[in-house]
Amino acid sequence: MIVKNVNDVKEELAHSGTCSTRSIFTKEFQSPTLFFAETYVEPKVEIEPHTHKEEEEVYYILEGKGLMKVDGDEREVGPGDTILTLKGSTHSIKNIGNVRLRMVVFTTKC
Repeated sequence: MIVKNVNDVKEELAHSGTCSTRSIFTKEFQSPTLFFAETYVEPKVEIEPHTHKEEEEVYYILEGKGLMKVDGDEREVGPGDTILTLKGSTHSIKNIGNVRLRMVVFTTKC
């Protein structure tokens, strides 16, 4: 069993400084999973549109309010919402609230 507390993992900048993340699990997986991380986006900041050719991602919103775009579909998301981005989809998320957007991101290789 491997147990980690998010508070014991260093917060680091990601996506060219548009967000920060605590990569809880990365190399521990025996599957093609790439990472499991808690990710933070500051108010009015956007993780720019990007495409993963070989990966799928799941975003689970913990706190805050965001505007998620996936292949032209745009929706407001908040606590409890879970978004799946499939391999090859173009996606972005912008913090449209006044507090830090906090989410868990899980990425796996296809």
